Amino acid sequence: MQQQLEAFFTHGDPPCDDSSAASSPSTLLNDTPSSILYVHGPAHAGQTSLLLQYGFTQAKRSKSVVLVLCGEDASTHRPTIVPIAPCLKCGVPMKTGGDNLVWSRIQIKYIRNSTELQHFLCSFHMLKEKSSVLLIDSFERFFGSDRFLGNVYQTLAYLYETLLFMQTSTGCGQVVVTGATDSFILQETQRNWLRRWCSFLALIEAADDGAGEFLFYEETEDAESDDDDDSDKQKKVLLR
Repeated sequence: MQQQLEAFFTHGDPPCDDSSAASSPSTLLNDTPSSILYVHGPAHAGQTSLLLQYGFTQAKRSKSVVLVLCGEDASTHRPTIVPIAPCLKCGVPMKTGGDNLVWSRIQIKYIRNSTELQHFLCSFHMLKEKSSVLLIDSFERFFGSDRFLGNVYQTLAYLYETLLFMQTSTGCGQVVVTGATDSFILQETQRNWLRRWCSFLALIEAADDGAGEFLFYEETEDAESDDDDDSDKQKKVLLR
């Protein structure tokens, strides 16, 4: 799992991990995952920052990345960016903003609502460049005041079809969405309904002292049925 979570960071070439660890297969974050990855956490936990770093890492690996933001243009979408603690071994991510060549490989699409998002996904195959990584920031924002869960499920189904299309057309494909844990999508649904399309990674407070540290944990059906065993949930401190 540690190597899987490292995909949310930008590392040097070669990676700072040892060769055996770097080459170990991942089951959740790999080139052909079997589901959408849904990353969620409290407000200002750094989901957008993690998504941007993930997109940067994939673009650096020569993947074609599409980032979808909710809004009409850059002036209407101002995501909350927080610093990400660098790797203790190699010190990155640091100064990635200067790598304009890598950032230029990421296509940014502004979409106003879930209807437009569904239309975009239906026409995804018409993009000039075949993309293999699709990133959706603040998923719940696309639904605004529309709390009809049927619309959410339909959008997730379109996202899943896009995932399968990318894997078929490019040989690899990943869809990662971020959102708030307290959003109506996650509060008014049962996880087992959403697992038809999604796997979940959650950001949780590492401590109650306000230190601003967060842990990633993988939500599994076994973990949800045994809330007393937190040792298997907490995987890695990500943010400070």
